[in-house]
Amino acid sequence: MKQRILQWTVFIASLWLLRAEQWLQHDFTNDPVRQGWKYHGDSSLFSWESVAGRMAVTWDSSHSNSYFYLPLMTVLGRTDSFELGFDLELENVLAGVGPGKPFAFELAVGFLNINQAIHPAFRRGTGTDSPNLIEFDYFPDTGFGATVWPTIVDTNGAFNYGGNQDYLLLELVPGVVYRVLMRYSAESEVLSTTLTRDGIAVAPVLELRLSGRFTDFRADALAISSYSDLGAEGSILANGWIDNVSLRIPDPPVRQLELSCGENGCHVRFASLPHWRYTLERSQDLRLWEATGPSQAGAGAFLELVDPLPFDRAGFYRVRSEKESKP
Repeated sequence: MKQRILQWTVFIASLWLLRAEQWLQHDFTNDPVRQGWKYHGDSSLFSWESVAGRMAVTWDSSHSNSYFYLPLMTVLGRTDSFELGFDLELENVLAGVGPGKPFAFELAVGFLNINQAIHPAFRRGTGTDSPNLIEFDYFPDTGFGATVWPTIVDTNGAFNYGGNQDYLLLELVPGVVYRVLMRYSAESEVLSTTLTRDGIAVAPVLELRLSGRFTDFRADALAISSYSDLGAEGSILANGWIDNVSLRIPDPPVRQLELSCGENGCHVRFASLPHWRYTLERSQDLRLWEATGPSQAGAGAFLELVDPLPFDRAGFYRVRSEKESKP
């Protein structure tokens, strides 16, 4: 029996080690891949400069969708408050460079749903096929003025648009380091974006308020995104650097796991969060899983899930957590 208890305990402990910190800082002094960052698409568009301690980025819309991204180990929705800051410096930037694509296209940094973003059907340039985004976009000038445009797209691919107050005509000067800070408040449902240079504001605060038609979003990764211009009328080729990424996200949905097993089954107790539902699942081979009972709603307090079967065989447990939509 002692050996079986260790099997269960080690697996539960491994889930605990996956938890994300509430505050994250990435200055790229050390190899970001060792800190959990990943590549998708054309990895040559992203290069860690170890001496300078920053990420060199090429935004080239002639390539397929490509990302340098950090999994969040949680899911952001409209009921969560969060914050993203980063330094952005451009070396050169051109828009309208692609054949038959004379208009502007964006360079982007922000949150996305990584499983959807890597899908072949995800197309940023169509305006309808890029769900679950919260990002900072910059469009170089092609005759209509360079544009800074924070963007939120819901789970149905609909853009939240409140009018010309959502964006700002502003050119980002090559060679200048800008600090971008984006704060989303779940209470007010407003995304506020500030842009500073040496601590001094270079533009008014942009406030993007979610409309009554907006549904919800589901984002689980932070990404530096070089989007394909497939389906778009514009294009971009830009080079620059990203540095000093700061991130504030909610606690992970499952924390402080405790397991106890005996003749009356196994009990898993953990700290839950509101707006999540939890299901205890068991497996004997880590491939096939079955629920031990119905899901339960979290409430920001400790929650206990039970497998009522007697503990008489080796196996594994996991807690499945699913984000609820806002009513």
